[in-house]
Amino acid sequence: MSEQPAQHDTTGLGAGLGQEPRANPFARWVTILIGLLFIALAVIAGREIWAISDKGANAPQWLKPVFELFGGPGLPGWALAAGIIAIIVGIIFIIVALKPRRRTHRRVTSEVSLWTRPVDVSRMASQAARKVPGVSTAHSTVKGSTLAVSIAGDTTDSSLAQRVEETLSPLVANLENPKQVKVRVQKEEVQK
Repeated sequence: MSEQPAQHDTTGLGAGLGQEPRANPFARWVTILIGLLFIALAVIAGREIWAISDKGANAPQWLKPVFELFGGPGLPGWALAAGIIAIIVGIIFIIVALKPRRRTHRRVTSEVSLWTRPVDVSRMASQAARKVPGVSTAHSTVKGSTLAVSIAGDTTDSSLAQRVEETLSPLVANLENPKQVKVRVQKEEVQK
């Protein structure tokens, strides 16, 4: 009998599930800015090569004073401070590169990879709450592990909040980390 090797879950999400969608890393913008800086340095270096060549024989060299400054016998007093600042900036870049990306989606309990944004859960909850008899308007927000729903409707109906909560509970139960539903009933305002 041959045994099949044990399959390891390398994603941490279970077999067949895709990666969790996340926000763009902050390092992306830092990398773009550094890339633009390197492009500018390449343009300056290209201009310097042109200035040294025969075509730009009379053009002043921009980098020659820099090379003379650092190639001389002693360094200026600010060089130590510049070195310390460069080390601090390097440490900041390392922190930015290792900073985890922000979560933007929540997993829906399913056998396939299915994710939703909190704003979509909120919209779905608002629409479902509006369909409950006695509700005229509904607004919902998702913050952390709570789905807060504000409804306007018949304030004399004592079971309105409970019916809305019962309607929304199955919707949020499909999320991997179900949200706690909080319903607040407001008096319906009459448009004049």
